[in-house]
Amino acid sequence: MTGTHPLTGTIPWRLGFLCGLLAGCLCAAGGLHADEPKSQSPLGGGGQGDLEYKVEWSPGQERLAAIEVNTGRWRSVGPVIKGVKFTLEDGQGKRREDKIGPCDGEWEKAFEVAKEQSLIGISGRHGAVLDSVRFHFSDGKTSPRYGGSGGDHEYRLLLKGQAGQFQGQVRGFHAKALSNALTGIGLLLSGSDGQPAVLLTDDPAAGFSVTVRGAIDEEIAPIAGQLTTLFYQCYPALVERFENPKKPAARHITLTFKRNLSVPAYCTGAEISINVDWLKRRPDDLGLLTHELTHVVQAYPVSNPSWLIEGIADYARHRYGPKVQPGWQLPQRLTARQSYRNSYGVAARFLLWLETKHPKVIDQVHSRMQNREFSIEDFKTLTGKTVDELWQECVKDLNQ
Repeated sequence: MTGTHPLTGTIPWRLGFLCGLLAGCLCAAGGLHADEPKSQSPLGGGGQGDLEYKVEWSPGQERLAAIEVNTGRWRSVGPVIKGVKFTLEDGQGKRREDKIGPCDGEWEKAFEVAKEQSLIGISGRHGAVLDSVRFHFSDGKTSPRYGGSGGDHEYRLLLKGQAGQFQGQVRGFHAKALSNALTGIGLLLSGSDGQPAVLLTDDPAAGFSVTVRGAIDEEIAPIAGQLTTLFYQCYPALVERFENPKKPAARHITLTFKRNLSVPAYCTGAEISINVDWLKRRPDDLGLLTHELTHVVQAYPVSNPSWLIEGIADYARHRYGPKVQPGWQLPQRLTARQSYRNSYGVAARFLLWLETKHPKVIDQVHSRMQNREFSIEDFKTLTGKTVDELWQECVKDLNQ
């Protein structure tokens, strides 16, 4: 879908997560004002499982004094992260403990947090569960890496900062788990000066970045994390194939989660709005992001046929993932009652078939569309047949 809506924000390349987050009201507590926003990050990790955890403290009234990590094996793999225990200390030195995770493994040596340190984020690796975690602090120091060396994906949740000043404070953690391992971990955040906390990962050499913001509640947070991961998996490939050399595609994309939209998602320039209500009904419909990211790279003039624009976007969704898309697939067969002008999946299936007959034609048509050089007669120029003749041949082939 295409549309018009302004969005803003930032996160850099690698399987990390960046978030400019939804503001809410924060009760006044020790140095924070009632109008300072609170938020939560997407989950680092896949976030499978029905077990949910939350640990929260009040910056200004309590400080994080120690961290202990529980590790063990999961399905003969490991060590992985089973849970985390936090020791919190108030202004009078009174301590309390709280934890996240099933914690059925061994406790690693406690990491003591100095009074002049404040937690600014976490990082690690994950596969189906959290393989490792490391804690980052305001003075540039980090904890040891807890867990093992496995995990196909990296997660990184760090407060944005400059010259030792950070945009927000960590006020706790939220997590999801299976019965015997954490699968996702995220931060609870407090803003400052009336502005929401901002998280980002930092890998400036990589070039690609994404900001996630908007209506991110507890239900949407793990989906936002999955979409951020998908961005880093598919967007560089889309840029590599479909970018216009004369007009490079945006390297920074903003995803804004919104309620009460009339469509699942839409794109304007480098800005994508995503329908929260749709994702709550269809949490597996992650591929809608690939479709919209394709529109970002297409950047076509308005003169091109809409069936071809949307057909290429659904073709790219099929090609570039995610690999498994429950509830969505291109049609296996096409009929004479249909038309390539039906757009979306029908047009994409036609293009997928066309690619088997003429391997370079999609890229050639796409390039001409970007450069205001396309006309419908190009199909005959490039293949020797008109688009209607190609459609008839496609329908015949797919129904044999």
